[in-house]
Amino acid sequence: MSIRETINSLTIQGVIALMIITFGFIFLAVIPAKESITVSIVNLMIMVVSYYFGSSRSASKKDDTIQTMVDKQSN
Repeated sequence: MSIRETINSLTIQGVIALMIITFGFIFLAVIPAKESITVSIVNLMIMVVSYYFGSSRSASKKDDTIQTMVDKQSN
């Protein structure tokens, strides 16, 4: 995976995550919803934030680093 592809995928993931968080806040602020729907939206927002600041993000970076090392050894 080239640097350009990595930047593009991170940008797209970031935009999607930002959209989920933004629409979640808008939905919670504007539309009165049942408790179960509110809990589901908050859980979705927590999952998005957890991905970006949690172990899934670190694991993804680790996998990319390992792949880069393997590619360098192959050449």
